[in-house]
Amino acid sequence: VTYRVTAANGSYQDYRVTIITSVGPARGDVAYLKSNNTFYTNLPEAVTDSSGTAANPDTIVLCANIDVTSAISIGGTKHVKLIAGGAARAINRGASGFDNLITVDSDASLELGGDLPLIIDGKKGVPYTATAALIIVHGTFKMSSDAVTLTNNKNNSTGSTGSGVHVAADGVFTMSGGSIIGNEASNYGGGVVVNSSSQFTMSGGSITGNTASRGGSSLYKVGGTAKYGGAWGTRDILQGMYTDERLPYPNSRNPSPAPVPAEL
Repeated sequence: VTYRVTAANGSYQDYRVTIITSVGPARGDVAYLKSNNTFYTNLPEAVTDSSGTAANPDTIVLCANIDVTSAISIGGTKHVKLIAGGAARAINRGASGFDNLITVDSDASLELGGDLPLIIDGKKGVPYTATAALIIVHGTFKMSSDAVTLTNNKNNSTGSTGSGVHVAADGVFTMSGGSIIGNEASNYGGGVVVNSSSQFTMSGGSITGNTASRGGSSLYKVGGTAKYGGAWGTRDILQGMYTDERLPYPNSRNPSPAPVPAEL
C-alpha cells in the first residue's frame, strides 16, 4: 500500500508499506510444507500436497512429535525432505503389530536431514514390537545429516527384513550422516538389510549397537550392491553377513580405521 504524507507547505512524500505476517503452527498442527506455506494436522496430507522433484525435493518441517499406528507412505511420484523444526522432533511407533513406520515407494524419494535432531523411534521399550524395519525402501532414501537417528525398533519377524532400514529390491539407500542404533532383529540385519538388486552406499554416519539373532548385526547383504567409503576410498561388501558393530563410522566426524569386508 502506498501512503502520501503532505506537509503544511504543500510538499509531499510517498511511502510504500508492505506488511509481512509470520504465522506459526496452530494447536494440533504437526507438519509445515514449505512450497505452499501451509500447516497440516497430519504428515501424510503434507506429503500428498507436496510437489517436489527427485532433484529438488519438497521440504516438510515436522513441528511436533507424532505417534504412528500405521505406515506413512511416501507414494506415487512424491519427493520430500523431512526436517525437524523448532526443537528436536520424533516419529514414534504408537502400536505393536504393524510393519514399517515409513514406506518409500518405487518412484518416490525421501531424505531425512536438517540441523535439529530428528528421531525415528520404534519404542521397543514401551514395549512395542514390529514385523518389519523402521523404513522400507523401494525407491530412493537418503540420510544426509548427523542430526538424524533411527533407533529402538524390535522386529520379531523371522524374515530377512531387518530392523533399521530394509532396502528392498531395486531400492537405493545413501547414507552420508546420522546414526542407526539400538535396533533388534529376530533374524538377520539389525541395522540394515540390502536385498537383491538394491543399492546401499555409506560415506558417513554410524551403524552401531544393533543386534540380530542370526547374524549381520550392523548389515546383512542378501544381494544387490553395498559400498562404504569416504576416508579410505570405496570398498565393496561382497556377500553374506557383515557383523561388525561399527560399520563403518562410529563417529562420522572422527572415523575409525576401515573394517575389513567379510567374504562368506
